[in-house]
Amino acid sequence: MGSGYNRKQSRTLAGPFVRARAKARLVEAESQQVMLEIGLHPELSKTQKKFIAHDYVMSGGKVQIAVRRAPLYYALRPLGPDTEPSARPPEDQKIASLNAAEVGG
Repeated sequence: MGSGYNRKQSRTLAGPFVRARAKARLVEAESQQVMLEIGLHPELSKTQKKFIAHDYVMSGGKVQIAVRRAPLYYALRPLGPDTEPSARPPEDQKIASLNAAEVGG
């Protein structure tokens, strides 16, 4: 009783410090940049590949884009990271992510 240690008070004092440290780690992780590699759909015709590569300023049929980790999902969503490019017709998906699994998508 007279030990002077109050468990509830200890949690109250440590709480803001722990939350601030956790928030700082989260902000750091979210602001980290990853390099997303985009490539052409393998079934596009030669002419289509030429025009799409020009539109996306691709070199060798691929391009790298720096993306913050936090909105990475939104960058990957139109690329269909959970499906193989060959599973969708080239008219539906002209470009595909080449390294979605590596960057955490």
